Amino acid sequence: ADTPEGLLVTNEVDLETYLQGVLPSEMPAGYPEEALKAQAVCARTYALYQQMQGAVLDDSTNFQVYNNAAPDGRCNAAIEATQGEILTDETGNPAELFYYSTSALDPVEAGENWYRWIYENSQMSACNMANRINACKPGTIEHPEDCKFYNMKITQYREDGRAQELEFETTEGKIQVMGEYAIRTVLCDGVSRAKLQDGTEIVMEKLIPSGFFSIETIQKGKFMIGYRLSGGGFGHGNGMSQNGAKAYANQGDTYREILARYYPDLHLEQCENE
Repeated sequence: ADTPEGLLVTNEVDLETYLQGVLPSEMPAGYPEEALKAQAVCARTYALYQQMQGAVLDDSTNFQVYNNAAPDGRCNAAIEATQGEILTDETGNPAELFYYSTSALDPVEAGENWYRWIYENSQMSACNMANRINACKPGTIEHPEDCKFYNMKITQYREDGRAQELEFETTEGKIQVMGEYAIRTVLCDGVSRAKLQDGTEIVMEKLIPSGFFSIETIQKGKFMIGYRLSGGGFGHGNGMSQNGAKAYANQGDTYREILARYYPDLHLEQCENE
């Protein structure tokens, strides 16, 4: 394509070749063979579902990460072993499915670093917090530079225990932030660190690790000046846990058994027309 910046070269590849660039970016190539196969089926299904929705898949984070890691022999073998296999819904079409890193609820993953974590923002900027709330809910806080926070608490949970509604008590009244993604965004200041099970500390730039956490506020008089989250897991918690797939593969589960565990309502089928 001809753009103002010059020629833009587009490299069109078939689906199985595309997956060779996706799979090692989405799951470490050192994971067990059956976990890699399960991930290959998920990645293939995801790609076909997006194409059915009219999307043109690219190499951005809008879709699966493509070509962020070099193709790997173990991953390529998993793709070949499951060639054409996808998960379908009740209509027989590629299913809309999700996967994520680490569960907070499955004891089989208790040894994973992200299984439990602490995130502490001990020097909270009230103005920055107000601006993050406004970014999720424009116009909610009229004067973010003057807004102060008294408290915050989770007022609604998903069935699996993740936060669904977070309520702030502020000088501008009570404010609710809805949805796991919005809550994880609002609580992430971009500089505070998550402390993992082995003591490793990692800066969270855009989101706190998951929506599974409890809150302890840090108060100065009647105002909240910080907070400590005790949480678990990494990612949105929907669909297949990749570290769970690793653990079950290490216990002897086949990729078919892993997929059935995480997607009991979907069907593993051969897609003839990729």
